[in-house]
Amino acid sequence: MKKNKLTFVCTDKGILLNKELLPQPAIKYMPSWYKDMKIEYPVDKERPIHSKLFKPKTIKQCPSFVQMFHEGYILPAPTDIYIYIDGDKFEWRTPITYKTFHNNGEIDFHGDIQMVNHLPSNSNIKGVFKIIFPYVLFGPKGYNLKIMPVPYAFNDDYHANYGIQDLDNIFEINIQVNFTSNKKEILIKKGDPIALVIPYKKDTFEIEYEYMDDSKFKNKMLQQDFKMINTFKNRYYKSL
Repeated sequence: MKKNKLTFVCTDKGILLNKELLPQPAIKYMPSWYKDMKIEYPVDKERPIHSKLFKPKTIKQCPSFVQMFHEGYILPAPTDIYIYIDGDKFEWRTPITYKTFHNNGEIDFHGDIQMVNHLPSNSNIKGVFKIIFPYVLFGPKGYNLKIMPVPYAFNDDYHANYGIQDLDNIFEINIQVNFTSNKKEILIKKGDPIALVIPYKKDTFEIEYEYMDDSKFKNKMLQQDFKMINTFKNRYYKSL
């Protein structure tokens, strides 16, 4: 079976030679707090099996978290990036210049009139700048690229904007970044995760509603329920 393939075409030879600065599988950027998550629990020496079966669980066993870091790719900062924002005053610096697809610079600023002035007061976004990455992306026909903040990074200074990119027509990777720091200047270090991108096939869906007892999926739902409660897993999945 033919596999889908993503091709990142690097526009800068120096960046290409530094593989750690190219897009990486998200699993490589799993945060340490999540990776090291453990719960200390007492083991009853007289009932050790009981202790093991009913030990407390963490979110690492929840269905919505199991595959969270196993999908998509992280875009790391290709170099150190200095950013200063004070209202419409914007300044940026990088220690190196790298070649981009259009050779129009590494960083760009989105004036407040474009978005910030229209946001609710509790958005905490003080400015928006754009990182122009030193590569373009080609994927299978009929695919989009979902652009999202790095999950659970808890970064007070910045985070990527949500967005969708049509890979059939737009190849350059430019990520809009929200400046949220309480300071006027921040430093993004080389290799810091900037955004999570996930390719997905474009499709349209129709929506319908059914009552469980009359649903064509009733047996499938019952089978899943039985599989989950038929062993001592407490409705959790095996941790990855």
